Amino acid sequence: MVIPIVYGIYKGYSDYRTFSNSINYANPLNLQIKSYFISEDFISFIIENPNNFTVYLVVTSIRMRNSFGSTAVITTGDDINVIRPIGPGSFTNIEVTLLESFADPRKTIIQWKRGGGNLTIAIDYYEREKNVNGVIFLNI
Repeated sequence: MVIPIVYGIYKGYSDYRTFSNSINYANPLNLQIKSYFISEDFISFIIENPNNFTVYLVVTSIRMRNSFGSTAVITTGDDINVIRPIGPGSFTNIEVTLLESFADPRKTIIQWKRGGGNLTIAIDYYEREKNVNGVIFLNI
């Protein structure tokens, strides 16, 4: 009687652990950055959809932080808040021109380029059809 109960608890826990380890809660659609270009005037990311269904991606913001503690958030721009369909196994390019009014992102990138260290970028997204939010992280 004790052995079936212990086995049932073990089996249920191991199934839960396997399931919970297979999901990335920050990026539930498993979107990936394949390449990027970052300069003081322009940033660009190629994002891949590895799923077997079309994703209707809306980038809501791009957050960045450098090793010196400077942070910036981009909430407007060329491809921010624009619906981008990405087919299964396909790519899309997200581009933002950093105008003079984008002082914080420009400062954060300039400090990183001149001073070295790390630059962490978080691309916040919303998937329109599945009503899912997520974040794609890039550490440079």
